[in-house]
This record gives sequence, structure tokens and C-alpha cells, in this order.
Amino acid sequence: MAPSCGKNAGSDIGDDGECDCDPNDPDGKGCHGDGFAPRSGATWDEVREMAADVSDPRIALMLEVAIWPIALQAAGAPIRWMAMEQPSNLPEEILDDLQIEFECAEWFYTSREIMEAADYGLPSRRKRVYMIASRTYTPTVTRRIRPLPATSMAHALGWKPGERVNTRGNRPIDPTTGRAKGGNAFSADGPSWCLTGKSRTWKRESDGLRLTEAEAGLLVGFRRTYPWQGSRTSAFQQPRTSSPR
Repeated sequence: MAPSCGKNAGSDIGDDGECDCDPNDPDGKGCHGDGFAPRSGATWDEVREMAADVSDPRIALMLEVAIWPIALQAAGAPIRWMAMEQPSNLPEEILDDLQIEFECAEWFYTSREIMEAADYGLPSRRKRVYMIASRTYTPTVTRRIRPLPATSMAHALGWKPGERVNTRGNRPIDPTTGRAKGGNAFSADGPSWCLTGKSRTWKRESDGLRLTEAEAGLLVGFRRTYPWQGSRTSAFQQPRTSSPR
């Protein structure tokens, strides 16, 4: 694992405390002439121990995004770039820290952006943050070339216009709005709400039919015939943690 700039970095640190490397090195090798990152001598467990005191253990998984590419670099692998996808509510502080770690290991170019699936024609909403880091060139998170028409949930599933989806069962009615409290229904004439494991309880209001595993997969970009496995609960958790092929 490569050290942080302020830790065992030796001559790579300038008088101002910053990494004193040239990001415009034509060979893409920065301070280390062989292109390798300096080894810190830390074990895998010692590196991961740095995130042991986080409030949520899941946050520590973000460290893996830096561990693997920088460790490969330290081992001499010809790695040049990495890309990651994470939930859009990932704190900016974590993204900033990841960028700093990469820069200190001579990954001088990073780019990140929050992207909405419905903006790219998917019939469901899902925001994700994408980050690309590169050692040799300035990366850009891909943007759509032209606006794509929105795809409605009803159109994707072959439903008639005017259908509504109930997400939380029968809820108390708000006398002021005349709608169920808690926002438990939405129109299928637009992109679906973001699917989670709890989407297994969604049902069409007109006839009470529940959303199927195949329909849930279709809404997030999978083909209808994709072979989901396990119980209904397990099957509905799989689309939200997988990527279409």
C-alpha cells in the first residue's frame, strides 16, 4: 500500500507540505522513476485498521476503492486508471479524501459526477456517484451526447396509461390532501421510484397485482428472462446491487 503524502513519503514532499511531483511527466511515472508507488510496509489489516473507528462499518468499504488500485501500483502492475460507482449520498468528505489519497500516490487526475438513471432512458430513478482516477490523462465521466426521452414505468411493463403503484400498503388518509400519509403511491406514467429490496411489496392499485422479480429487473435495466435466484425477498435485493449485462 502506498503511504499518504504526510507519512513516510520522504523526498516526495515539498517545503509546503504538498506532494512535490510533476503531473505532466510525459512518461506518466511521476516522482518514482519506475512507475511504482512506494511501499509503506503496512499489512492489509493495518491499512484497513485506519477505518476501524467509523460510525458505520459500510463506510469502511470505501477504503477498498483506494487499497486495491494503489496496492497493484505498488506491486508493479501496469495499472493506469480506476472507476468506481457508489450511492449518491456518499459524503463529499469521503470523496475528497479518496481523491487526496490517489493524488498522493501520483494519480493526479480525477473526475466525479452524480448521474440519474432516468436521464439515460431507464424506466426507474436511481442516482449514483461515479469517480474516475487516472495516472496519465485527464478523465471525464461520460455525459449523454443528447437528451434521451424519458421512459415511463407503464410503457416499459406494457401497462395502460393512468396506472398507479402502491408501495406501502393501506396508509391513513391525510384529510387535508386526500392522499395517503407517507407518500405511498406514485403514477406509473413516469419513471418508477428507485427500487430497493422493499419493492417486493409494490402492487398495482387497479388490480392489486404485485410487481414481479422479472418486472423489477426490467425497470433497472435487466432483460425479463434474467434468472433471479432465491426467495422473493432475496430476488428483489439482487437487482439493486447488480449491474445489467
